[in-house]
Amino acid sequence: SDTASLSSDNVRCIYEDKTGNLWIGTWGEGLNLFDKTTEEFKSYRNQPHNINSLSDNRISCIYEDDRGNLWIGTTNGLNLFDRNNKIFKHYQKEKSNNKSLSSDNITCIYPFGENKLWIGTYLGGLNILNTKTGEFEHVQQNEKDNNTELTQNTIRCIYKDKAGNI
Repeated sequence: SDTASLSSDNVRCIYEDKTGNLWIGTWGEGLNLFDKTTEEFKSYRNQPHNINSLSDNRISCIYEDDRGNLWIGTTNGLNLFDRNNKIFKHYQKEKSNNKSLSSDNITCIYPFGENKLWIGTYLGGLNILNTKTGEFEHVQQNEKDNNTELTQNTIRCIYKDKAGNI
């Protein structure tokens, strides 16, 4: 019941941004920012009637890009946090738009070159976001073609080894 405390003990991910802030993603109680000076937490949660709030309270991953943008993956889409205005921009699957996400269930985020992020999804394959245009490319398993890039459409993590292999 302490509003200055962590919103949940069920922590899914922790990310330290470039300024040393700690962002904690919980499973069911949203995103938390830990203020090291006051040792208090600020919580950000989904508010169903507020389109500028977090898209979901189940946080799976957090990433800060080279420009200081904070990206939050949830089970209901990708969120870009506007730190100045304290609002979230949502990226979600749109049935009539093949340049949108292939799945709203985001599992991981990985930088890929300039202005691009690789977004792993549950059952939607890999999505490549062009952060300048907001458009996505999809890499998915093709069940009819054995020469596909992916053997399945669930991406749990993305990692680059010392040799540069993904």
